[in-house]
Amino acid sequence: MLVKCLECGNEVSSQASSCPKCGHPVAPSPQPAHVPQPAQQPEKKISHSAGWISLAAFLFANFTPAILAPILVLVALVFAAKELSAGNKIFGWLVLALSLLQGWFVIDHFGHISSSLGLVTAEDANKQAASKYAGTSMNMPSDWQQTVESKCQEEWPTDYRMQEYCVKQQTEAVSALSQSHPSDVDLAAFRVVRGKCAEEWPRDFKMRAYCERQQVEGYRALQSSTNSARNTCAQQWPSDYKMRRYCETKSN
Repeated sequence: MLVKCLECGNEVSSQASSCPKCGHPVAPSPQPAHVPQPAQQPEKKISHSAGWISLAAFLFANFTPAILAPILVLVALVFAAKELSAGNKIFGWLVLALSLLQGWFVIDHFGHISSSLGLVTAEDANKQAASKYAGTSMNMPSDWQQTVESKCQEEWPTDYRMQEYCVKQQTEAVSALSQSHPSDVDLAAFRVVRGKCAEEWPRDFKMRAYCERQQVEGYRALQSSTNSARNTCAQQWPSDYKMRRYCETKSN
């Protein structure tokens, strides 16, 4: 940039310290006024709400009835995709992986894919059932008499003769249930039988005894089974030997 020398009028570079013609000092160029810089915007906080919803749906799917689990898995997948689309890669991929894994378990529960692939054997199903009922007590509950009397009074509130007959039948069933488990039935398997029948008939000892007889018969029949559907039926009915045997019979 050229400026005029204040002394002689000669054009001089604004960068020169003095005029080359007369030696007069060159006045420094006026500095531009300071332009304030725009204030930096605070960094936007990343929201992981979609990821947390996906994770919550995944967790709830583990504790809900099987019929509702597919809905929760679908919710988990949708919100995992939302988390990814928001740019939250690490958390998004994590919840997506968990959702897909849960989806596999749900599909396998209804389609029994793993058993057909040989991934789950009858022995695996037996171990699963044994683990579930490992804490089952082999003894009758201490308050079984009160339970029987209450049940019979509820069923026959105005018929004392039937109340008496009901109590007699229930007492005989308790006596049968109090006997030691059959010697040809593995104790872990019998715990499964006892636990399952107690869950199905918590206040009806007569039906509980009948349930146990049916399950024991099914267990005995399964011991010599070489059915090709053995693994599939075991996975479908891990703690129900009667239905497992029926499943194998149908597949013949």
